[in-house]
Amino acid sequence: MCGIFFYNKGQIKINDEKVLQDLHHRGPDYKKKKDLHHSVIGHTLLSIREDIDLSIQPVISSNSRFIISFNGQIYNINELKKKFNLDKNIKLDTKIILELFERLGLDSIQELKGMFAILVFDKMTNSIYAFRDNSGQKPLYYFFDNKQIFFCSEINPIFQAVRAQVSINKNILDGLRFLSNLGHNTIFDKIYKILPGEKIEFNLDNKILKKEFFFSKY
Repeated sequence: MCGIFFYNKGQIKINDEKVLQDLHHRGPDYKKKKDLHHSVIGHTLLSIREDIDLSIQPVISSNSRFIISFNGQIYNINELKKKFNLDKNIKLDTKIILELFERLGLDSIQELKGMFAILVFDKMTNSIYAFRDNSGQKPLYYFFDNKQIFFCSEINPIFQAVRAQVSINKNILDGLRFLSNLGHNTIFDKIYKILPGEKIEFNLDNKILKKEFFFSKY
């Protein structure tokens, strides 16, 4: 279990260190953020497979196009190595994901079998992409007010940062009372959950948000 987050800078001032601290329980081994001038992407690490030094995120692809913050586990690493002729010595899920994104771009997500929440910043399109696996085992939430976006593994760090801009979502009470499917909604307005198998795209230039579902090949 790790913690991931991304936000673009704007009128709402967000304390990076506070967000990292709020996510410390998800990843107590290491914390890191990368300031992209117009935005910030961060990660708190729970190291499992490799040395901490080899597992630190966010990570940048060798072509410098993609920056990734990842939480989860990929099950078909060996199959992916064979299919795409990747280095047999790669052990880290994040490294596999980076290699695939360099080769296939966003279509890489269809090749992954596992449980995950992934944030991918694309320097070429100046867009942030958020993915949640089809099974929905790893949580991912976001705040959006048509100008700024803030993705995070948990609601609380988002609420603590934007609490002056949100209020209790009164419609949620009816949903809870009648046990209906709440969909994207959470208890706060402007804070939403990403659904299983959903991809969110936000372009930092035109501030347009797009949502669609993707399906794994496995």
